[in-house]
Amino acid sequence: MTSLDVVYHWAPADRHDSITADGLRPGHQPTTTSDPTTRMAYLCFATDPAVAWSLSAAIDWRYSEVETWDLWLARLADGDEVHVLPEFGPRIREVRVTGSIPRDRLWYVGRRDIQGVIR
Repeated sequence: MTSLDVVYHWAPADRHDSITADGLRPGHQPTTTSDPTTRMAYLCFATDPAVAWSLSAAIDWRYSEVETWDLWLARLADGDEVHVLPEFGPRIREVRVTGSIPRDRLWYVGRRDIQGVIR
């Protein structure tokens, strides 16, 4: 049996304080769309930081002015509604979670800018 205990999420650095206070919550405008009315009913994660970067910040430059990003490690728990996307064949790359991830299951890993400079 395979387990997805730990997943990664890049978020704009200006959301750091709200994530620290309230955790990750679906319903915010995603940074990877040009439509300001779009709201997602889920959170997107990846199985490692590099894949998470490729699914969020690395494609963001076309749609947003976000330049600085924070990496969060999230622990999934029994009861989380987890959807593994099948587009990547047998590899688990993108994971969507319907529902919030509370702050006690999040760890701040680090910060980098869109050019890849780690801070």
